[in-house]
Amino acid sequence: MEVATPNNNAHQVIDELVSNDDDDDRLSTLPDEILIDILQRLPLRTSAQTTILARRWTHLFPSMTHLKIDINEFVPHILTRHNVARSMAMSWYTQALRTLLAPTIDPDRTIRTMHLRFYPTDSYLLSIARMVDDAVQSASASKIEVLDFAILNEVSEVHCTEKQMSRYGRRFMSFFQACPNGFRCLTSLSLWALRFRDSDIPSLLGSCHQLQHLLLRALQ
Repeated sequence: MEVATPNNNAHQVIDELVSNDDDDDRLSTLPDEILIDILQRLPLRTSAQTTILARRWTHLFPSMTHLKIDINEFVPHILTRHNVARSMAMSWYTQALRTLLAPTIDPDRTIRTMHLRFYPTDSYLLSIARMVDDAVQSASASKIEVLDFAILNEVSEVHCTEKQMSRYGRRFMSFFQACPNGFRCLTSLSLWALRFRDSDIPSLLGSCHQLQHLLLRALQ
């Protein structure tokens, strides 16, 4: 199955739907699976905003089965090094993830692909781990086609000290230990500027049974 990606055609469909006088009638003629497919091709924030178009859209956003949640959609890149802005963005990120991973009115809904890109902010990391772990466990490993974690660094790689790298390494291992089901299904992992203990890498790789892509930068 090809993973849905954002494209201009999806934006054009949305624009056409909301630019006519018979919006409600046109929306009501489209089946849920088509509307959900459109939403999955939009940036996350745009998809979320469609829930205000009409009541018809309310349950569609949390019914998506292909998820791409990127922290960069929640905070301008220029502000990512500011603690307050980054923490606020991670709060919104966690709330969005909670909405998307919550049970829906469709009992057969199963998440097929999940791409998560976020910061290892201490106050949200374990919440993210537990939500993902529960979602993967309920979906069953056989139905997860792609699970991708890209865990960014709060400090530039160039300026990251050994003490900070050790702290981020401990945070990541806490995340890893809190998400055993997720890491068993993990297909892609990207990490930056961490310091691991000698036993961490063997433990990590031994748990990632489905891992296909691994990116490690500035690790010790």
